[in-house]
Amino acid sequence: MTTGVRCSRTSFLEEVGCSLINLYILKITDLPDPKDHEEWHVRFPEGKFENVLRFMGADDRKRSAGAWLLLSYALSNRGIADRPEAVSFGEYGKPMREDICFSLAHSGEYSICALSDRDIGVDVEKPRDYNELVATKHFSDQEVSRMKEEADPVERGRLFVKAWSFRESYMKMNGEGLHFGIDRIVPGTDRDGREIALVDGEPDEQVHFLNFMSDGHQITICSKEDNRDMRCDYVGARYLCRQMKLI
Repeated sequence: MTTGVRCSRTSFLEEVGCSLINLYILKITDLPDPKDHEEWHVRFPEGKFENVLRFMGADDRKRSAGAWLLLSYALSNRGIADRPEAVSFGEYGKPMREDICFSLAHSGEYSICALSDRDIGVDVEKPRDYNELVATKHFSDQEVSRMKEEADPVERGRLFVKAWSFRESYMKMNGEGLHFGIDRIVPGTDRDGREIALVDGEPDEQVHFLNFMSDGHQITICSKEDNRDMRCDYVGARYLCRQMKLI
């Protein structure tokens, strides 16, 4: 079922009818401030709504809350009971459930939730400028050279964000986050031209990557499921609130 506003830029994600991976994207602009709706706390794992309210900025609260609300919505679309108490947290803080794999992300104007039957990590990054200090510390010499050679500063920033998001999605997929070591991961390709991760110089061919841009934001999915079988839904904030009876 298609919900909210679908963007034609990502219509290629829907070519396969079977949806083993579901990606939900929420633009937070029209989402109410969670500070004004403390009754929402019942939809959050223990302590998470309190964490949302600790943010000083309204947009920060919306981004953080939006990802968890999308999870609740996504689970209901899969026919899975939305039980916040079913969420546990791994050694490095990764949220998880026993009955489904999921990943949450938020940045800029977006909150995102991905569901899959196998391990998955999703990342979204708002537009940023090229950061030479970060690039030279964490990226490969080849990547840094490509960025430095790019004359357009906007494109240079896009390459930087894409490289970071690639690594972030992998670390979220494996559950270790930044503890894993971002400089251990380098993008590469296999013999079929498919994008893969080189970890400590060795190819991890069990994972699949997909990345695309939406309103200048970089979105990257790393999964152990073939990401050709994926459906992407843009969910409007007002629609989400109505469907979930949030207001």
